[in-house]
Amino acid sequence: MSAQKRVIVTGATGLIGRPFCRALTEKGYGVVVFSRDPDVAKQKVPGGLEYVAWQPAASGPWAAAVDSAYAVVHLAGEPLFGKKVSRKAVAASTQSKIESTRGLVAAMRNAKRKPEVFINGSSIGYYGFTGFSDEKLTETSAPGADHWATDNVAWESAALPAADLGIRTVLLRTGVVFGIEGGALVAQLPQFERGYGGTVAPGTQWFSWIHIDDQVGIMLQILEDERIAGPVNVSAPNPVRHQEYAAIIGKVLDKPAGRKMPGWILKLFVMGEPAEIIIHGRRMIPQKMLEMGYPFQFSDCEAAVRDIVAKRKANA
Repeated sequence: MSAQKRVIVTGATGLIGRPFCRALTEKGYGVVVFSRDPDVAKQKVPGGLEYVAWQPAASGPWAAAVDSAYAVVHLAGEPLFGKKVSRKAVAASTQSKIESTRGLVAAMRNAKRKPEVFINGSSIGYYGFTGFSDEKLTETSAPGADHWATDNVAWESAALPAADLGIRTVLLRTGVVFGIEGGALVAQLPQFERGYGGTVAPGTQWFSWIHIDDQVGIMLQILEDERIAGPVNVSAPNPVRHQEYAAIIGKVLDKPAGRKMPGWILKLFVMGEPAEIIIHGRRMIPQKMLEMGYPFQFSDCEAAVRDIVAKRKANA
């Protein structure tokens, strides 16, 4: 593949962006990194074709780089795990995502040669985090009614005008990502290693997860498979209940994992607003990717946790 097949990536320095850019480079794509700080991005994401100064705004000099790009992949957004995040911060992050999405769509509209593919980040939050439910959520399920759902619907709506331009547009509804460069699992491991691990009450709520290798693999297939458009649930085909997830971490680390933490404590003192993702987890099924024949590398949660733990130890 010619290195001139350019793929623009925002959020390239993040949990998903870094391994995705590495995979793109390995496959011969020319990676164009859009970043608030191109110099820092060049250090964190080496091997890019270009590093473009970018802000999540309606327009800017960066817009010229969209012309003749093969694809635009929009992953930029503040991480929700690893620190306490307020409701205000979540709202500000969502507004930034919406504004940046609109700006990218405007740049695509003005491009003389438009991209063929637009992959826009979304999340399992589309389905909401209220109450407890065993419902299997596929891409055809209705959105939720809480602020998480409202935010994600607005974010996806900002991306949809790209489809009206004739650009194949895909909305990634991503679950909880297991990776070694950030995310929920590596943030939790130290607590389990100290022997204080456990589940968030009641423990029967669902936990929809995805190994970073499958996250990247799914995105690569989306990039190249013209059949795939619209919303895509990005999660492993076998979500687990939270008590099973905690037990798996304890088993892999050979540490106790029987503690129970009330959800309100997790929200008030540990995670802030994103605690609702754990407290009211949803049972998301990657129906579209299963129908498209994507070969999951990690469909078993224990195997995924073991892989991340082993890689984390090797990189220590």
